Amino acid sequence: MAKLTKWAIFLRAFLATMLASSALAQEEGLDDEAAEWSQVVRSGTAEAYFLYLRRYPRGIDVPDAMRALENLEAAPGSPDIVDTEFQLY
Repeated sequence: MAKLTKWAIFLRAFLATMLASSALAQEEGLDDEAAEWSQVVRSGTAEAYFLYLRRYPRGIDVPDAMRALENLEAAPGSPDIVDTEFQLY
């Protein structure tokens, strides 16, 4: 019975460590995405928005990036930038 208890304690500690490191990795990924999004918004260029969409096709700010590209295209005197074929995953 003692061996089972030691095994259970080890397994719980191992799982807790794995879950904590996974959560931290996800959090860091979100921080990276948020930092990049801030740079994209500051630059305000179509190229920056397209780059964001390529790097984060399922990112939290994808709808905002798409709207920004539509607005850039609608601006007077701007080239057709949204006609470029782009596929979201």
